[in-house]
Amino acid sequence: MPLLVLTHRQLDDIILKAHQAGRRGLNPLSTQQNSSPPQWSFIPAVGFSLTLVTTIGYGNIAPSTWAGKALCVVYGLIGIPIYLVLIDGLGRLPGGLVRDLAVRVYISKGWNAKTVRRIIWFCLFTFGLFLFYLLPALVISLVENWSYPESLYYMFVSLSTIGFGDYVAGVQIGNSYWVAYKILIFFWIASGLAFLAMVFDLL
Repeated sequence: MPLLVLTHRQLDDIILKAHQAGRRGLNPLSTQQNSSPPQWSFIPAVGFSLTLVTTIGYGNIAPSTWAGKALCVVYGLIGIPIYLVLIDGLGRLPGGLVRDLAVRVYISKGWNAKTVRRIIWFCLFTFGLFLFYLLPALVISLVENWSYPESLYYMFVSLSTIGFGDYVAGVQIGNSYWVAYKILIFFWIASGLAFLAMVFDLL
């Protein structure tokens, strides 16, 4: 095997190019037979927009041009407040229904309204915990080949909008994803955030 000798400058250039390629979406684990998928097709673009307005910001995809960065700033300044108002409205809607139900039960049955609200809150929280946290984590663990605790961690990081980016569903090299699966992830995260807003509104 021939020996390849590089100068420090040549090595620095290679590292810099690899870093720039990674920031533009090239996965360092990709090969000629298993190359990185296009990062800016429609579904990844929808996912990027969702992570921007929800402030999750995984960091696995980022704009590389100044025009793209400027557009993200404008989109965030407009989209984030609109999304927060939307989530707040969606969270308050079920809360109002729960309060009305508690009052009706209090009037018809004579039960304590606070007790009824707590029972309804507990039932909704348990149902939502299963529907927006435990069930998605199970599906994601099966599709992504992650352990269940890893998937629970991913759901927590996503729904808390921490978004470290160490785990991102739907972007693993070598996995073939259905479009419906990626759409389902977007739905789970968006509706899960609305559910959390509802829970906090009922507290």
